[in-house]
Amino acid sequence: MVDKISKANKSGLVIMTVCIILVVLAGLAWGIGRYVFVDTLSRFSRVLYSAKPGKLDKFLKDCQTRHAHLSRKENGTLLVNLQNKQTVKLIDSPDADGSRVTYAYLLFVPEINTHLIAKRWGEQRRYVLLNNKTGLTQTVWNLPKLSPRKNRLAVASHDLVSGFTVNGIQVFDVASGNYVKQFEQELDWGAANPRWLNNDAFVVDKYIYDTRSCFTENLAGRVTIRRAADRWHIEN
Repeated sequence: MVDKISKANKSGLVIMTVCIILVVLAGLAWGIGRYVFVDTLSRFSRVLYSAKPGKLDKFLKDCQTRHAHLSRKENGTLLVNLQNKQTVKLIDSPDADGSRVTYAYLLFVPEINTHLIAKRWGEQRRYVLLNNKTGLTQTVWNLPKLSPRKNRLAVASHDLVSGFTVNGIQVFDVASGNYVKQFEQELDWGAANPRWLNNDAFVVDKYIYDTRSCFTENLAGRVTIRRAADRWHIEN
């Protein structure tokens, strides 16, 4: 009888140990998954605003080496190869103010089948989204952040001091190889660092222009942008 109880206790201990190991492994897999499967735009954003010198250059070089077949620059013309074998041309040219508009290929975003391109002129910069299937393009004010379901883009932009960039918020749906603008509003404060709360809401940092401290931008809190009744709005 004692032997049977002892065997039962040992069996229970083995089962409990196995369960603990499985829980630990599941936790590790979830944690590693969160790190490994961060979307391309989020990884680029982290590197872009990293204080570590050379990290951005290395990241872009690795991306461009991996996707070298997708683009090339020839005599001031950026050539981007699409999956339908067609080639889109973006040509550097002077703008109305005499500044030269230039295009530079940054990286490919597989989650939304999109090429990310930097557009610069003078001190200003925008990003161009180029769909790899349709060839349709959309210029956005800043680096977009991809929603959890990977079908929306949130853009937050600010430059209260110099004014080279629009202060505002944009939201796009990604559908059928196009970028459909759902919301756009310029602001009298600066929006930065969009973070999705769920697929219908995201939060941004709010910056204000402080003339009392050497004309700097100061963080003044956070603001939520939410979709309700098929419309986006900024919550006070």
